[in-house]
Amino acid sequence: MTINDHYKMIRQQEVPGQPVALLDITAEQMTLAYGTTDEPKEIWTYPLGSDIISKKYFHHSPPTPNEVEYAINTIEDTIIPIQKKLYPQTKLYTFNPVIAEIANLNASAPHPSELNIKEMESVFSRLALIISGRPSSTDNLPGTPKFAATLLLLREIMHHLRFNSIFIYIFAP
Repeated sequence: MTINDHYKMIRQQEVPGQPVALLDITAEQMTLAYGTTDEPKEIWTYPLGSDIISKKYFHHSPPTPNEVEYAINTIEDTIIPIQKKLYPQTKLYTFNPVIAEIANLNASAPHPSELNIKEMESVFSRLALIISGRPSSTDNLPGTPKFAATLLLLREIMHHLRFNSIFIYIFAP
């Protein structure tokens, strides 16, 4: 399914006129589809996928604080111009399984359908402790660069585009 197909699925379940954004992070790119009707008004695609970020910026496992900071600067420079184009109260959605995994790491429910910014920050803080030197064996966070890159992308998007939550669609097996 394409991002347009996923966007249409979300629109069918939303109140008419409610602004929504759909975030998709793949290995090669980050895409955000946005609008208030059945067709996206805007689709932004950037070469900021989880593999791209981890290969370009993360030369250590876990990445160093400087490596994370360089990645943050690139992500911020890329996404901040989008902020002016989003309506207030836009709801953010995703179908991304790694973001579902992030939600599961901080939730009491087995399959949470929403991850708020405070919960996301809690997971990021755990990663930051590992990046700062805490042994990774003290936490159950995935130690992959892909996980770290996806969490970093999500964090920057939620902060700079002012999303309080992300709603997660999970496909049943």
